[in-house]
This record gives sequence, structure tokens and C-alpha cells, in this order.
Amino acid sequence: MMLTLLRHGAEVNSVNFEGQTPLHGACTNGNRKMTQVLLNCGALVDKPDRQGETALHKAASNGQTSVIPILLKRRARIDALDNLGNTPLHLACLQPSTLVIEMLLDNGARVDIWNEVNFL
Repeated sequence: MMLTLLRHGAEVNSVNFEGQTPLHGACTNGNRKMTQVLLNCGALVDKPDRQGETALHKAASNGQTSVIPILLKRRARIDALDNLGNTPLHLACLQPSTLVIEMLLDNGARVDIWNEVNFL
């Protein structure tokens, strides 16, 4: 359905009341196919929502390992900061799985960035 809407002029980077784009939603839910479609249609990989979170923040905080490589291949900023100074790595560290942490570290995520609550 999304592809049909995009073909008929829907704005790929439109935002909801939280400032989230369809790409934020696709990455929150780990929808690999939709993530690829949206990026192929011009979705901005690093567009932040109202809290400063990018699609990579959403994927990392929700343990969505299937979309992280897609975002990184499209040059998502691995150390982007949200409004509280959190990187995707900070948010991944709050999850029970270490797989996202390993993926981010293997792709060059910095470990020396402090957020606003002095969490490294």
C-alpha cells in the first residue's frame, strides 16, 4: 500500500505529531522491506523526530537487527545525538540483547560519547 501511495505523490518524509516519518515507523517495527522501499523513494535516513531520534535510534532501541545494516549502508550517522545526547549505542545498551551493540560497535560506533545523564 505504501508504494502505491508514494507512486501517487505521497510525501515520503511527511511527519506525524511526534515528528516521525514512515521510515521511523518501519525501523521501529523492523520492517526490512518497507525500510528499503522508503529509502529507495528518497526517505531521509537521518531525519530526526521531535525528540531528536533518527531511524537508527529507533531500530537500535527496539532491537531491530534486520534494518540496521540497511541504514548503515545508506550512511546513517552511527553517532547521531538525540535531544538528550543519546547515540543509538546508548539506547541499544538499555536492551537485553547484545547483538545490536555488537553491530554498532563493529561499524564504528564511538564509546566515548557522554549523554546528558553522564552515561557513557
